Amino acid sequence: MYCEEAQRKLNAYLDGELTGEARARLQGHLESCPQCSEELQRHQRLNRLLEALPAASVSEGFAHMVREQAVRRLEERVLVPAEWRASRRLLRVAAMLALVAGVLLGGFMSSSVAHVQADQITAAALDAGNGSLADLVNAPSSVPIPDDYLKSSSEAQ
Repeated sequence: MYCEEAQRKLNAYLDGELTGEARARLQGHLESCPQCSEELQRHQRLNRLLEALPAASVSEGFAHMVREQAVRRLEERVLVPAEWRASRRLLRVAAMLALVAGVLLGGFMSSSVAHVQADQITAAALDAGNGSLADLVNAPSSVPIPDDYLKSSSEAQ
């Protein structure tokens, strides 16, 4: 038995929940492992401290109030048909798909807008300069480009 497993079982050992072979294996490990034996002693001291604490007091109607709340919550769960719970799961899936579609569509639309803006600026520059596309490419400094186009195209990249 490894220490990790032994230490996980210490509370069950102290509570008398381990029986037979499991209890014997843990006892054998505790006899051969000083670290786990020390951990058992810490658990035993903690248990004694907890047992020495005074019992908590609750109001007279506390148990009745807890029972009523439990019954009410149980009734609320029964009133929700299983089909509704399944449809809520389906609604969550549909919402996630809509979100993904929105993100993809937004990315597509933003790149489409950038292309349309570039086409409009090219057309406006050609109209303003009464030249050809070759003239526009060869003389970029003579064509005014709006500042907002530069921002949107750099953001798209």
